Amino acid sequence: MGQKKNREPETDYNTVLEGTTKKSILDEWKPYPEEITDALFIKANNCMNSEYDETELKNTINQIVLWKVHRMVDLDSSVLQKLVDKSLDANAADINAVKKWWEDKDNTDKTKALIKSMVDSKSNGVRLAMASTILHFFHPFSFLIIDQRSYRVIHSWAFEKGFCPSTESDHELNHSEKDAWDVYCDYMKLCIKYYESNNLKQDGIEFDKLDRYTYQLDLEKKNYVYYK
Repeated sequence: MGQKKNREPETDYNTVLEGTTKKSILDEWKPYPEEITDALFIKANNCMNSEYDETELKNTINQIVLWKVHRMVDLDSSVLQKLVDKSLDANAADINAVKKWWEDKDNTDKTKALIKSMVDSKSNGVRLAMASTILHFFHPFSFLIIDQRSYRVIHSWAFEKGFCPSTESDHELNHSEKDAWDVYCDYMKLCIKYYESNNLKQDGIEFDKLDRYTYQLDLEKKNYVYYK
């Protein structure tokens, strides 16, 4: 049988918003029952605010991984200890606090080292999308999840507005010539611009929910997700 040819993604997301609201798009984000997602945030928060327990921390991370793609990972002790560093938390949903956090070189240096240690390991099976998912559950206001759908919405918007020089293919997200940190850092800065420019706060969407909104926006376009 011949290989199925996938249609090109559509990136005019304004058509999705016709006859609806931005908040209603976010409300449609329901890949899992809300209580399951909320329970994972609670477990991650408990790890952050209780005595360091490596076994419980690993169990929590594996549940987050299952939430995302149904697979298991094994992160070493040095990565786990960095993951629960409270200085990585912006501690507020206020976009100005998030911007200030990302402008701090100490914060970005720590994040760069942590992401590289998670992604560069040859044995743990973690790529950038999964690394960002783990970080998001432990520090939801500092880190958004990057995946094909969210990346496609943000990057196509940024190209249209002149914030980036190319339309880097979304399905090459995990195989970019740029390293994982550069891709993620650029993505987060563009997410902040996107959130502010589209006045999402006024539409009832907090910054830590932006990745859900953009995911659902692309899903509503029925765009294809590429798997290697």
